[in-house]
Amino acid sequence: MTRRPLTFVASMLIIAVGGLSAGCGNSPKPAAIAGRKVAALTTPGLPSALLGLNVHPEDMSHQVQAVPLTYLQASSLYSLRRGDVVQATLQISRFEPKAPFDQDKFRRAFLVQLSGTPPLEYRLGGQTVYQTAALRQRLAVWFKGQQVFVLSTRDEFDHPRDLIRAALALGQ
Repeated sequence: MTRRPLTFVASMLIIAVGGLSAGCGNSPKPAAIAGRKVAALTTPGLPSALLGLNVHPEDMSHQVQAVPLTYLQASSLYSLRRGDVVQATLQISRFEPKAPFDQDKFRRAFLVQLSGTPPLEYRLGGQTVYQTAALRQRLAVWFKGQQVFVLSTRDEFDHPRDLIRAALALGQ
């Protein structure tokens, strides 16, 4: 997975959130904002490595600005690399306060937008995690209050569940 697929992953996640304005017709329109207004999310205390993978912030400003409407207030994307090879990405986003981020219907629509299929739901370390698959990658998604975490790992990655556990510990 090189730079091109990483960009695809970032685009897919931003567009998926942007697509919620159409996917959640009952959601209040004032909650959606223009993509150009989405700020970079600062993530204090993010480690430089996670499960032995180097964590690198990625610029996704072009992808965000191309989205007409989204429910995100702020978002950041990190690549998790072994050497120069991207093994996973972690997107951490904060929803707009007026978005119905705590409603199950909104969350389900968000999850289906990511891969087009309903996710599997399970508990890991006391946290509900939703898992689904996309093209040659696994997606794990969890919600913490106003934030959503999307961890995408390569199908070939050896320890996806360990990486999910390590990522779940962030922000606790």
